[in-house]
Amino acid sequence: MVVRRCNAIIASLYKVRHHFTMDVLKLLIQLHVFPHILYCLSVWGGAAQCRLHRVQKSLNFAARLVTGLRRSQHVTPALTSLGWLRIEEMVREHDCTHVFKAMNVERCPESIRNMFTTRDQVSQRETRATSAGQLHLPKWLLTKTEHGFAIRAACAWNGLQAETKRATSRSAFVNALVRSRKK
Repeated sequence: MVVRRCNAIIASLYKVRHHFTMDVLKLLIQLHVFPHILYCLSVWGGAAQCRLHRVQKSLNFAARLVTGLRRSQHVTPALTSLGWLRIEEMVREHDCTHVFKAMNVERCPESIRNMFTTRDQVSQRETRATSAGQLHLPKWLLTKTEHGFAIRAACAWNGLQAETKRATSRSAFVNALVRSRKK
């Protein structure tokens, strides 16, 4: 339903694209399409790859609309020039932000906070993982478990750079994520 709704919005903007500048089209997409996608990011993370591909196709359609690219041209430069992330990157950053809130915000629910334990809470030895502030990944038997929020978010957190993890506030953390994205 979300993809269908987003495509309907983009298609209606496509019909009147000649009346707007590139900046106005970008703003209209960000106002009318992105809220639908961002609202469901927690769900998209555990979705099958074919579902993520459908969402990514909608984002690509929007990027082509704004930049005027043809279907035969590659869309990655357009996404980069617009500053839009791929859906997998959006999910990863969303998960990392939730892990940051779970570990650093006092008002975070205890059930979410208990999903994540650091390696130094589990292991007595001093290793690179404990010194880097990595999270403990429990063993799992089913591949479906890997797509669950706790495992997916912990893997994303462990993939971050150490200076990003050491941020003191949420805004500093988000800025560090943006800086690490540009590297």
